[in-house]
Amino acid sequence: MKTTSVMLSLILATMLASPARTRAQATSAARSQGDWSSLEAIARGSEIVVKLKSGKTAKGRLSSVSDTTLTLERKGRTNDIASADVATVHRIIGKASKAKWAGIGAGIGAAGGAGLAGLAAADDNSDFDPSLLALATVPVGAGIGALIGLVVGAGKRKRELVYEAKMSAKL
Repeated sequence: MKTTSVMLSLILATMLASPARTRAQATSAARSQGDWSSLEAIARGSEIVVKLKSGKTAKGRLSSVSDTTLTLERKGRTNDIASADVATVHRIIGKASKAKWAGIGAGIGAAGGAGLAGLAAADDNSDFDPSLLALATVPVGAGIGALIGLVVGAGKRKRELVYEAKMSAKL
């Protein structure tokens, strides 16, 4: 039981650690601040998220870029956004890693189920076999954790900062 917990902890730590990707994103963000022309390097049809200076967000596929306008297409409709209204532009990279998050959730749920079984067995003075309780709670915990992880992972996608407007000094 202890070996399983240690293995799950190591797997979780390995999956969550990604310093190389973090450094690459920071370098990309530093290079692209205030450079509207960096949007021209994005392939047409790429999914992007545009945060407007008003605080609203626009999502869609890149249709075109000019010196003054960014055009998105979503559900058959086009949306022209003036460059002066744009705060940031992120490019969506890859697909959501639902399996990874479901695995993490399953591991956490299984550990929680094992912990509950251990607590129940420690407080139980009856002749009930604690391994039977663990056989029930570990898979149930893993299943519940996997479902929660799947839901959380469905919304997690990598974003690359492509453009960030320069902040103008106000007096």
